[in-house]
Amino acid sequence: MRAWSDGINDKLHFITPSASCLLCLFYFRQVWRYFSAAHGPAWRIAIHRINTLLVLLTLSAAHDCVANELPYAGSQESIWTDRPVRVDRAGQQYERVPGLFDAFVMRIRIKPQAQAFDGGSFRQDGMIFIIADVVAPDPKRICHADDGSIRACGSLSRAFLKSLINRRFLECWAWSIALQTWMIDCRIGQYRVAETLVASGYVRAARDAGLITVEQDAMRRRAGLWADAGCRLSQRC
Repeated sequence: MRAWSDGINDKLHFITPSASCLLCLFYFRQVWRYFSAAHGPAWRIAIHRINTLLVLLTLSAAHDCVANELPYAGSQESIWTDRPVRVDRAGQQYERVPGLFDAFVMRIRIKPQAQAFDGGSFRQDGMIFIIADVVAPDPKRICHADDGSIRACGSLSRAFLKSLINRRFLECWAWSIALQTWMIDCRIGQYRVAETLVASGYVRAARDAGLITVEQDAMRRRAGLWADAGCRLSQRC
């Protein structure tokens, strides 16, 4: 007997749980069909309704059985871990998006003791900083306005730089050009320092600096250095 049962089990080992559910429900449906044929019309109506219910139960059971056989069905694995997990980046296949590159990596807090040499350079803590893309006038430069007034353009240019950066936090892209001397391209918040200086008219834009439009607007307004007719005529001061 045991050998016979083992042989049956070997032949039926391929039957999946979903197939077993369908076979059982099909068997009970055949039994109910037999009773419906052996009794009167009233029984047939009742059995017909029961058959309809069994069909619905068969479809529902088949859906559940198939769903239970899916790879992810009934998985008890937690999505989130409850303990630290070491991540080996060398073994991960995820696509990584490079971070945003910000060239303004040097941060400078301008102290009140910082000394401005002219409208485009200053010294702080023994370091000399030269603002890129601008050309400052000589600190002793004197300008003659159209109305005949005389202005100390060089001193005004230096004073404007000092007032612009004093006690401010500069974010700069810096490169060394000599011992303890740095060329810097800075911004204060979202505003570029070089562009602000050129717009004031107290410095000129360096060649190929991309600030020619800003300089022409300052010249049109006769701001700063451009109040001098000689500076406007020669487009340098």
